Amino acid sequence: MKALIQTAGILALSTLAATTQAKVVIFDDNLGGAAKAGSVETAVGAYTNLQGDVWGPVLTFSDFTVTGGFSHSVNLAGRNFNKNNQITMGSLPYQDLKPQHGGLGSLSLASGGANSDTDNLQPNLITGAVGDEILFFDFGTSVVLDTVWFNGSHTEHTAFTNNGRNDAGDALFTLFYSADGVAYQATGPQTSPMNQEYLLTGITSAYTHWAVAATGWNSAPGGYVEAIRYATVPEPATLALLGLGLAGLGLRSRK
Repeated sequence: MKALIQTAGILALSTLAATTQAKVVIFDDNLGGAAKAGSVETAVGAYTNLQGDVWGPVLTFSDFTVTGGFSHSVNLAGRNFNKNNQITMGSLPYQDLKPQHGGLGSLSLASGGANSDTDNLQPNLITGAVGDEILFFDFGTSVVLDTVWFNGSHTEHTAFTNNGRNDAGDALFTLFYSADGVAYQATGPQTSPMNQEYLLTGITSAYTHWAVAATGWNSAPGGYVEAIRYATVPEPATLALLGLGLAGLGLRSRK
């Protein structure tokens, strides 16, 4: 009977591990530079072109949807915000698949700032500090999103001046999470991607709502979201049932 319980426990833990295994979703064609281990997903959206790019008010992927907007009254650089009060929604998230080193960006109607809008993710479209484009990732269940990869403007690496300080030559981004999809918390300050490639959220709790904003200085370039990595966390009810099942096996073995 002990062997039976041990086997059941191993199977249960294996099932739990499978449900929490990290998944990488890639938004460019994954053909340029060092290929990532993950799944290339093409969104379902309202519009497409001959290159295979997809865009629209909502992009739908297997586990999540993506919508877009821009800040209309605040600088999003490392700052918490209220989506209802401080973000203008209605931008069109854009999945740029060709040429290489694209990914997820945004088309917005904002203008007059230090940058002019393109289909990548850019800061400061309204003034030199306001009008940061942001993408919202809304999952069907709570996930721990730990890594976001970036491309430059169809380059493998984001812009970086390497002069010991942040300036208008550096592509900077800020990551956010939210429990309710309204109040968003920054995971840290505006940051240049590590090795001009990726950022870690540093968040170990699970949330349904995540966001990525371009938050560089003045006319700083932006970039594309190349890929994300996340893990689905079992619901409390699932964990409770698993615990009850193992407890039941334990009681049975003692009879």
